[in-house]
Amino acid sequence: MTDPNTAPPPALGSAAAPVAAAPAWSTAGPARLTPWFGVIGLVLVATLLAAAFVQVRQYALLNMTLHYQDDYLVLSLYQVETEYLRLREQLQREVDQPATPALQLRYDIFISRIGLLDNDRARRLLANTAGADGVLADVQAFPRRADLYLGAQPQGTLSPQAARALLAELTQLADPIHQVMLDATHVVAQKVTERQAQVRQHNEIGLWLTGFLSCMVLVFALISLQQMRTLEQRRRRLELLADQLRDARIEAEAAS
Repeated sequence: MTDPNTAPPPALGSAAAPVAAAPAWSTAGPARLTPWFGVIGLVLVATLLAAAFVQVRQYALLNMTLHYQDDYLVLSLYQVETEYLRLREQLQREVDQPATPALQLRYDIFISRIGLLDNDRARRLLANTAGADGVLADVQAFPRRADLYLGAQPQGTLSPQAARALLAELTQLADPIHQVMLDATHVVAQKVTERQAQVRQHNEIGLWLTGFLSCMVLVFALISLQQMRTLEQRRRRLELLADQLRDARIEAEAAS
């Protein structure tokens, strides 16, 4: 029988008093990531996608420059006008005594330069030029009549009368050809200006995105560092709590 005068052994709760006195944070649940952690991650992904889009767009603009090369096409078109003027001057000098080798050479070169207008790039460029279709039709119609005397298989000798008729036809083409070349130059200059402005704008956007991305990475790193410090503090607190529980258990076993 238990002696009623004997004091009962201390209860487990009294031996584990240090556990009850543990601070409130010791019983807190597992650590959770701050909401800003996910927000910064989403912003980083969005910024990377925007930067990638800008780079792709800039590459497309530069590739357009290399693919179409309208800048160099204008030089080819000016060769047409240059050879036209040389042919007209040569025909003016020999209008009374035409059909010379020099005139034939100038005509052959002019015909070869007209071929520069018969391609997709030239048609696309001149499509934005007012009156270009009519001028091109007149320019391409001239060889069909001149070939009768200066072609690969001439049908007759170029007489002074025929030379004057061809000269009159050439003279009528002077202003239209010059105007078309000027308009084409303006169109190309406008395209080059727009393309350069777009590339410059994309470069500026790319720089801003790069700076913003760098700031977001820095913020992300600071939040990560703070989160790691918080986790380290919680780990130490949990270790301290575990030590307290172990000591309380040892004391309880010793008391019993």
